[in-house]
Amino acid sequence: NHVGWGLLTAFTERWHPETGTFHLPIGEMTITLDDVSCLLHVLISGKMLNHVGKSCTIEEGKDMCEEFLNFNRAGCQEEFEKMKGAHIGFRKLQDIYHDNLNQALQAENNQEAPDVAWIMVHFKRFGMHFIEENYTHKDPVAAKFYPLKSGKILDETRTALDRMEVDEVTFCPYEDHRQTRPF
Repeated sequence: NHVGWGLLTAFTERWHPETGTFHLPIGEMTITLDDVSCLLHVLISGKMLNHVGKSCTIEEGKDMCEEFLNFNRAGCQEEFEKMKGAHIGFRKLQDIYHDNLNQALQAENNQEAPDVAWIMVHFKRFGMHFIEENYTHKDPVAAKFYPLKSGKILDETRTALDRMEVDEVTFCPYEDHRQTRPF
């Protein structure tokens, strides 16, 4: 589920956090809640970690925070005590986001490959590489992809993004996944 650092950098340069969009020559694109649901199988309705019909214990909440948010268990326990349950406040979620962003930027500087399955689903040019037959629609869509060991340098990736045509973008990438994750 990894993309080369050059591709991550090229997309990061086009990200505008004020609007939550990527500015590309073909127009603006946004990571939607549908993307989050289909790619990661993270529920997007109800309170964080306390979804209708899916209550979770504090331990299950810590497991989810650790797995999906890269948020350590000690910090999670502290936040849960403050929120009086398996919930995370917006301010803390924003802090977690910034911490993860800084780690991604550090990984970029060290030429490591962070997890960016969203790019793989929407942009065929950058590799719709599927995992062997073991993938099922019960798995998150992000599980379809092999880790890429992209040798492309940043300038090549920037050029590829700048030359992208509208027909190279998949605007409804989850249609075959709808039975598992309804829109």
